[in-house]
Amino acid sequence: MLYYKIHKKEEKIIYVLFSLLLQYYNISCLIIMKNNIQKYRLTILLFLISLICSASFHLIGSDINENDYIREPFALIPIGWIFFFASIISLTWLKIKK
Repeated sequence: MLYYKIHKKEEKIIYVLFSLLLQYYNISCLIIMKNNIQKYRLTILLFLISLICSASFHLIGSDINENDYIREPFALIPIGWIFFFASIISLTWLKIKK
């Protein structure tokens, strides 16, 4: 195998150019991502609330008390579905509006 020896001066130049390229690329990607996230902010929020409701229902769990009644956070299921469908409607609205 052949190895190319890079002198310290060349190494610094390559490092600086590479870091500038990465910095420009990251900044431009962040600007593009920020604009996209700003547009879909409500959709993302509604979807996250839906996921939180679903996860909380499964984490809280259900049990049967001493009077043989089941205790579960049933209200989280329809609330989660409402937020999920609201996020789908919001996403559809943004796509149609575009």
